[in-house]
Amino acid sequence: YNVMTYADRQGKIHTEDTFNLILKYGAAKVLVRDISNAAPTFNYINLMDDSNKPFFVLAENEYCQNSLCERKFTLEIPPTEVRSKPFFMLVVSGKPDEMIRFTLNSENIIEEGTGTYMSMNADVSIDPGLSIAKSTIPYSPWEKGRLMLLQSSNSFYDCLSSTQDFSPSPAASCTITCNPSGSCNYATTRQLKLLGRVNDAETDLVFTPVVLQTSLLKSSFKVCRPDKNMVCKITHDFPNLVSPQYFYENLPYVPGTDNLTSVTPVALIRYHLEKPSPNSPDHKIVLMRSVAEIVGGNLSFDRAHVLMSGVQKLVFTRRNISNPTLEYKMTEVNLQQSVK
Repeated sequence: YNVMTYADRQGKIHTEDTFNLILKYGAAKVLVRDISNAAPTFNYINLMDDSNKPFFVLAENEYCQNSLCERKFTLEIPPTEVRSKPFFMLVVSGKPDEMIRFTLNSENIIEEGTGTYMSMNADVSIDPGLSIAKSTIPYSPWEKGRLMLLQSSNSFYDCLSSTQDFSPSPAASCTITCNPSGSCNYATTRQLKLLGRVNDAETDLVFTPVVLQTSLLKSSFKVCRPDKNMVCKITHDFPNLVSPQYFYENLPYVPGTDNLTSVTPVALIRYHLEKPSPNSPDHKIVLMRSVAEIVGGNLSFDRAHVLMSGVQKLVFTRRNISNPTLEYKMTEVNLQQSVK
């Protein structure tokens, strides 16, 4: 009887091992795909890491080293709880022919001579061929209900996006240079971005916040205009962006650079760990992935899908904020100890 019981237990362990191996392969492919398409996330998702530093801050054109420049975000279920804190990514989405960013010149949506705003999809009188209307460009990703990201090509110093803080409140000072030690809290360079859904008329974007995570999508900007000594002499405040009109009328202009913008279909992804109850064994922990949907004018994560089970911990890391490299490490449960 003891031998049969032992054999039955070992059979369950091997069965779960094989099942989890299959799930792990699929989960790894999904994770890698999301991470590979997460470029829009940096300097836009307001997510604090384990040390309360902005995880996705990106210090373009700056040099940063030592521990202050590292980031670590751990998905792990605390004792007496059933869920871990969530991890978010904004990823490029769409069909294969929509993966390339669709460029749009800002002057093509303003009526020549009057400066009247003609909306994103207007048949501009100066050259109707430059419109992104579906009748003009049938393969455009601009479709009603889709989540789209507008982004300027020009980078600028944002005084509200420093390397150690990603707060929407105005900074007392705006340091835009740093010594090689990386210890100072300098402003980061970023692009002006606007995330929203295409309205039913397919002519405009509607800014869409996230339920219970109102500060997740950073939309406040304080543009710094540095002088020749890299000191901020003039700043311009951008409030919460509510329309493409404001976006295009106030784009930062850098002489001699490309003034194009991109229109990109995106998806907001959430990862978290979950188990049935606080006392459930660790091999019952599941890795959940959900895609934000628009519910009542907000982005909501109502439906989540299980990627794999038996994940004790999932750690996302960045070795240095001076480059947009994102890594992850998964700690699995030892089924030999978990299955009784």
